[in-house]
Amino acid sequence: MAERGMQLVNPFFNIWSSEMGSRLAYTSIYTASLCVLLYFGFLAYKVYCVWITIRRKRAAQLYRNSEIRRLKVYLL
Repeated sequence: MAERGMQLVNPFFNIWSSEMGSRLAYTSIYTASLCVLLYFGFLAYKVYCVWITIRRKRAAQLYRNSEIRRLKVYLL
């Protein structure tokens, strides 16, 4: 009988078994962590920018002219 595919030499070998493999694994973990921190920092910056824009628009003279306009803005 013949088997298809390739036989594994050591099926229980993983990336943590060698020095170079563990360095590669730790490097990828650190890189992913840095990317997550940068992404959440960027997301917080964008939320802050939107919040400032909404605050400026509410404080604009355009909405202070009419009582009805002001009520519409504050109800949103």
